[in-house]
Amino acid sequence: MSKLRIFTDGACSGNPGPGGWAALFLFPKESILMSSNYKQTTNNRMELLAVITALEEFIDKYSTSDIDFIEISSDSAYVVNAITKGWIWKWRKNHWLKISYQKNKRIWVKNFDLWKRVIKAIEALEWLEVRLDIVKVAGHAGIEFNEIVDEAARKEVLNAKAKIAAEKLD
Repeated sequence: MSKLRIFTDGACSGNPGPGGWAALFLFPKESILMSSNYKQTTNNRMELLAVITALEEFIDKYSTSDIDFIEISSDSAYVVNAITKGWIWKWRKNHWLKISYQKNKRIWVKNFDLWKRVIKAIEALEWLEVRLDIVKVAGHAGIEFNEIVDEAARKEVLNAKAKIAAEKLD
């Protein structure tokens, strides 16, 4: 059995604005970089989509491999804390509503459509008996693989901007 390390990152120009995400799979014998972009999104959605897409990609393509442990590294406190501190399970239990103390009323959890996909992926990994650990890494701190996904996500932002510019010319 073996371990798969995955580094993820998201980026956005404006918030909301054009965005991109990237995930780097570090298999024992090879690495695979995947990325994509959106014309209108938020940074948190890109951070989340990097993790979700990586997990879904593993489940769809690599779940029959000998990988029994996945470690995801992310520089997003939002993503890491929601998973490691169990916020997502509480949000689901409360039907994706939380209390806004400023407004003294219940409000929708932001990005709950994506958080549902995170839970589905985590539950699939549990069924596959693949252990998942998600760890927080410092962003822009010279961590080699985090810098690679950061650069790829920022390139995807540029790709999204290029799509927008091309559409304006049509």
